[in-house]
Amino acid sequence: MNINALLFDLNGVVYIDDKAVPGAAEAIEYIDKKGIPHAFVTNNTRNSIASLEKKLSELGLPIDPDKIISPAKIAIDLLKERNAKCFPVINDNILPDFKEFICYDTDAEYILIGDYGDNWDYKLYNKIFNMVMNGAKVIALHKGRFWQAKEGLRIDIGAYITGLEYAAGIEAEAVGKPEKAFFEAAVKDLQVDKSQIAMIGDDVISDIGGAQNCGLKGILVKTGKYRKEHVEKSGIKPDLTIDSVDKIIDALEL
Repeated sequence: MNINALLFDLNGVVYIDDKAVPGAAEAIEYIDKKGIPHAFVTNNTRNSIASLEKKLSELGLPIDPDKIISPAKIAIDLLKERNAKCFPVINDNILPDFKEFICYDTDAEYILIGDYGDNWDYKLYNKIFNMVMNGAKVIALHKGRFWQAKEGLRIDIGAYITGLEYAAGIEAEAVGKPEKAFFEAAVKDLQVDKSQIAMIGDDVISDIGGAQNCGLKGILVKTGKYRKEHVEKSGIKPDLTIDSVDKIIDALEL
């Protein structure tokens, strides 16, 4: 497939919840040794940038923190550029990353929505709805449908975002995968033609479809949230499907 650079998803590809995927560390070391340009792209909005770096280190994954691109990083740049204040509906772990932008709901220009776990309830959802109806705009860190945890699949924030869009008649500004702007930011420093870059992911829509829509190739792994039936229903055809991320070594050698 003429692959000269790689993008790796994190959760579901190199780790699942709190365990490294077998062979992931070796695959990353191989990529480093070969000098293949690469970066790591994630829709993770549960961990702060610092805590995500710590987690990867504890899992024994040799990942350079400077090569991690997340929706949080992109949203921070966006808020800085607009000099905007936001009302955060995000995990407590990443609140410190946005401390300079946080304000009271009455003054918020934007509602920033990320992972909020079990804190969602009708009262909060209705409050956000009314803020939007009064003029606040929505920045969604991503619009993922579901993700893989150790106890099984869990619904993701895309369901809440879509419901809000429907009720308020608006369109949220999403910054994570599968948005084209997210992939453009990810490939910016690779200095490789997009047609020679492959995205390795477990989500056929956000990872594979998003990458292909941006002109990249998509390599689907059968770990994490991968489900054969979801792939068939999606209508998306990966450029390559492999059992696990460590099989990328064989693919590259071929």
